[in-house]
Amino acid sequence: MGRERHTPIPSDLECQRFDVIVIGAGINGSGIARDAAMRGLKVLLLDKGDIGSGTSSRSARMIHGGLRYLEHGDLGLVRESLRERKTLMRIAPHLVRLQPLFIPFYKPNKHRPWQVRMGLAILYCFAVLSGSWIGAHKSLSRQAALQRVPGLNPENLTGAGVMMDAYAEHGERLCIENVLSASHAGARVVTYAPVEKLLVGEGRVKGVRFWDAIGERHYVVKANTVVNVAGPWVDRVLQKGLKTKRLIGGTKGSFLVVDPFVGGPVDSCFFEALRDQRQVVVLPWNGCYLIGTTDIRYDQDPDDATAGPSEIDYFLNEANRAFPQAGLTKESIRFTYAGVRPLPYAPEGAEGSITRKHIVHDHSPNLKGMISIVGGKFSTFRSLAQETVDRIVARRPPCRTANEPLPGAAGDFPGFCAEFRKEASIPEKSAERLLKVYGTRSAKVMTLVKEEGEELKQPFDVTTGALGAEIILGFREEFAESLIDVLLRRTMVSYEAAFDPSSVENAARIARDHLGWSEQRVEDELSSYWDYVRRFHPRGMKNPDKRVRTKAIL
Repeated sequence: MGRERHTPIPSDLECQRFDVIVIGAGINGSGIARDAAMRGLKVLLLDKGDIGSGTSSRSARMIHGGLRYLEHGDLGLVRESLRERKTLMRIAPHLVRLQPLFIPFYKPNKHRPWQVRMGLAILYCFAVLSGSWIGAHKSLSRQAALQRVPGLNPENLTGAGVMMDAYAEHGERLCIENVLSASHAGARVVTYAPVEKLLVGEGRVKGVRFWDAIGERHYVVKANTVVNVAGPWVDRVLQKGLKTKRLIGGTKGSFLVVDPFVGGPVDSCFFEALRDQRQVVVLPWNGCYLIGTTDIRYDQDPDDATAGPSEIDYFLNEANRAFPQAGLTKESIRFTYAGVRPLPYAPEGAEGSITRKHIVHDHSPNLKGMISIVGGKFSTFRSLAQETVDRIVARRPPCRTANEPLPGAAGDFPGFCAEFRKEASIPEKSAERLLKVYGTRSAKVMTLVKEEGEELKQPFDVTTGALGAEIILGFREEFAESLIDVLLRRTMVSYEAAFDPSSVENAARIARDHLGWSEQRVEDELSSYWDYVRRFHPRGMKNPDKRVRTKAIL
């Protein structure tokens, strides 16, 4: 048998009948589970890995208003994006924040300055008329553009546009908080639980059989409705019991995280690549820069997606062209990542022309009780969830997700932040970081310090100031099951500290001392962690101890 879970599976799980089983705990699945549970439905949320461990942790981290959708005439998606952007800023102010978007105009650009200006004007009108306005847009002269971003390439520059947008620095935490909210409303959550079979009979899906990859046993669970929100793995789930046409035609998006460089922008910078006229974003992120993204058809296993050499060269060349003083080389790269967008299957045509609208695909009447989600974005996950649950619920209780804050914004959020800064008795750097990652849930971190010992008030990572108590919180209250989970998708320390080995070892030690891990468990977790993060190509990563070669469950 396998090891014990930090979050045990209820012993009576197979005796229960659920209203909804949600397969996939990415941002869309997490949002659907939250909405369904808050409307009183009995929900089981499953994921083959960790919460938000797939495409949701490999995004551009932008919560944008939909400027690029205007080019393809997706006005409905533009309006939805604008509305949802403001909603997310209201229900998760610690995770979704304002970020100006700077768009330089160059003579060779495919999109002419007047087109971009018109697009900004349309966005402004839509935002004002729908009550979704978050800030003014403006057009800059060439001189004003260079004053705002002095390191910008001045050659052929004619001006720039600026719009107010938003971003989620830690999109993984949006997934976590949606799951926490779903759990508080009664949903059951089981991670590392790949679905092995869809239970089909009498023309409908009646439930699933899944494998507990930690406890190493099978479970059979019944439900009235199964929602397949597995992202780029949607077709693979359907193949576990159904014969259906292909729904997903994923495209890979890759990103680089590089050292801060001379002349880099303070705002997000959205410029047109000289090589192929794609939009490239350079986004200030965690004291460095995030550069993305590509859009390449991808038919391989999404788990294997990584940034390829040609993509890396593409980003370095384009960033150095846009910011001549940058001098970026491969040695400037802290790490890379790549994810597969779960877009509708479209075997022909340009990748950029594939719609970004989500599709709620009901398999009825051929197969009742089965819904699959194609597409979906961080910006619009909440409205997608509302649309999906509306289809499930015959008599619709009102959706409350647009008005009820996520757990980290509960209560008097501004008042809590002000009080916490004064009373936390920890370094200012650590206090600000806690508020940015956990919001009002920062109080739970400090409660653990009181309960477990003052040593957990000490930072386990010098770069970020992350506290030892955050490790315990991740395992005890946020569904983490491994060192990978807690460092990449709870504390966010691996990304922020660029996979610093010392923080990893400190985290393992804390788990040993406070969670009862054996020395063998510590060695296994460290080995699994380093095997897993190789896909990010972290700079200067130390090889794990070759004496320990255990297979990660991921």
